[in-house]
Amino acid sequence: LTVAAAAPEGEAAAAAGAPAPTGETANLSGIWRSEYAYYSTGRAAEFTDVHYVVVRQQDSNLSIESLPQLSGSVVTMHLTVDGLTATGTWEERTSPTGYYKGAVYRGAIQLLLSPSGRRMSGRWIGFGKNFQINNGDWELNLESRSLSQRSRAVYEAKL
Repeated sequence: LTVAAAAPEGEAAAAAGAPAPTGETANLSGIWRSEYAYYSTGRAAEFTDVHYVVVRQQDSNLSIESLPQLSGSVVTMHLTVDGLTATGTWEERTSPTGYYKGAVYRGAIQLLLSPSGRRMSGRWIGFGKNFQINNGDWELNLESRSLSQRSRAVYEAKL
């Protein structure tokens, strides 16, 4: 910490493992593990759902789409990054054979980006089946910077 405190701002960030501040958003493109929590009123229990997602970045905009998985559930997000905050919308088309029978849910989300650029965590909000407002934690963790077909195939096979 002494070295980081004595170094100029960019060098301190690099010493701490964070991207140096350049006035631009760090490139967040890659394959991420997405996990969110929700409460199911019909089952009176808390659940989590996991997807591997492809994050594509253009300037400060993130386009996120889940990789195919056996259940058929698909998650998408459109986020805008401003500093360490990512804000936007999410949508999930649930599994056609699962409990929610292919229902579509959508809402808003805000995430904080870790200084290392390898983790985003925050909260989602959206309407449930009976128009009640639901919310919960949502976290994304970087798995791979590669978006190659080979990398995608590895993560498609995990779920």
